[in-house]
Amino acid sequence: MSSIYAHMPLRRIQYRCPVPVEVNLIEYVSIINDMKATCQYDISNYVQVTLPLGSNDSTIAICSLISYRSQDAAILVEWFEAQRLLGVDKILTYTQELNSDAVRVLDYYESIGLAEVIREFDMPEKDKYPRLIGEQNARQWTDKEVVSLDCNSRLLGFKYVIMCDKDEFVVPNITKFGFSLRKSLEHIFDKSTAGVQLNPKLHVTSWIPYNRSSTLFISRYLNSTTSVSDRHKYVYMPERTVVGSTTIHGFTACRGYRRHTATSTVLDFHHYRSCANSFVKYQSALNRGKQKKVGNICAGFRQYTQDDINVIGKQIENNVLKVREQLGITYK
Repeated sequence: MSSIYAHMPLRRIQYRCPVPVEVNLIEYVSIINDMKATCQYDISNYVQVTLPLGSNDSTIAICSLISYRSQDAAILVEWFEAQRLLGVDKILTYTQELNSDAVRVLDYYESIGLAEVIREFDMPEKDKYPRLIGEQNARQWTDKEVVSLDCNSRLLGFKYVIMCDKDEFVVPNITKFGFSLRKSLEHIFDKSTAGVQLNPKLHVTSWIPYNRSSTLFISRYLNSTTSVSDRHKYVYMPERTVVGSTTIHGFTACRGYRRHTATSTVLDFHHYRSCANSFVKYQSALNRGKQKKVGNICAGFRQYTQDDINVIGKQIENNVLKVREQLGITYK
């Protein structure tokens, strides 16, 4: 499927071809545009087949896109430990120019089977169309969407796939479901649901920390806004979703299935980030009073302490500290 950025010189496209034989028997493939052509014998003209991850007992996977440059390794440990606690089976991520401390974190979680790392993802045609990882423009967005397609294709073998980044946490209602994402997802996904949209609660990291002395980043910034429809993400079932329709912020359900927005009383979504100028559109809904702040847009937002994040932080703290010490990583 082509990207919404169809006018761009580079577009993300995924081809889907019928395979009339057992796919496990295929090692290499190639594409031809002449139906009369015969297969070439030179193996360099083929690409090696990568089969989807997962097995019969695999339930939950996270597609976490690109880890790059200065990503904080100490905070990354917290994120992975939270996913372990909540029952995630596999996390797929890509790297590009990632710092050595964060690489060690990914190596560790890959060694214990939680992570699958695609190293040094590169962007095509960089000489012709210059752009840098982390830039906020249409070309860079198209590159991210290529990763999204690849990531979701590799996770077709899982029952549920969560699209979220490493500053985002999908959390079940712990009072109802304990530390089990699986139980909360089974509660949400009836026979007609293909996926659910997740609207984030914003943990604004430019606020005064809730607990400055905490050894965990997520516990320092326990306060958040209420849920807003800002950079929403989603959870979906691959078998109920149109192949190739998944983007970073959306998907298309197969005929006969529906999508809806998850309620925070069942499944919550937390996004840790700095205040952004774009948040001005939420001032009326999120401010304590009617007066809008001119300088710090987020200063007047009403704050809510997130008890479930606090409980998760306490539960993972010992493991986080052990892994940090083992890898020689400190939280500043």
